[in-house]
Amino acid sequence: MELSFSLSDQSAVRTTRQFTPFEIHTVKFAGAEIKEVGKETKYKILSINFENETGIANMSIFWPTEADTVRPVATAKDGHEYERASRWENTKAVIAQTLQVLNPEGYLKFQAVSSKFKNFDDMANAFVKVVNVAKGKETNVKFTGYVNKQGYTQLSFPTIVGINRQGESFISDNYIGDVVLSTYEMQKAKEFGAPKPTPMEGDEKQDTPQDESSFDLEDLGL
Repeated sequence: MELSFSLSDQSAVRTTRQFTPFEIHTVKFAGAEIKEVGKETKYKILSINFENETGIANMSIFWPTEADTVRPVATAKDGHEYERASRWENTKAVIAQTLQVLNPEGYLKFQAVSSKFKNFDDMANAFVKVVNVAKGKETNVKFTGYVNKQGYTQLSFPTIVGINRQGESFISDNYIGDVVLSTYEMQKAKEFGAPKPTPMEGDEKQDTPQDESSFDLEDLGL
């Protein structure tokens, strides 16, 4: 490769950063896709992406397992135990809420065919097809987060599902659309400080074969 001394007309300064957790961000929906990540061991993820002039958020949902259906049990300050929503319950709520806010008509179609889903491949492929109709739509989002072992910020979807005393699940919060910060989240924002942003991975999109099932994307009527 020869030395070239000419400079391109692109900016030499990075202008975007990962969103800060526990803040409300006005963004554009940048699309959803199914990818494979990992080097030695491959993992399939559903990536839901948002961006604005100053930041990005590439939110990942890993393919669920049976362990994700278990509701964890927590202990309150007064000593009584209570159930919290499972990861799978929160994942389904995030998918539904994202669709209902970004593509309300598509959400109704998705809801109507959901009984035909045989696996998460069916659900994820249908979600991508329906939600990507709304690429470029502006909305508000909020994310929670934590600092990982390497000292970098890791964004995560907030828990938007609660469990009542009868053991029934309900939507307890919004992460997209009409969002507000709770007192707890405002306190966490103060405590969070300004940790290092997470390095962005350049994972290439992989072809994801669909499992054979009775569900067909044509059922969505899009």
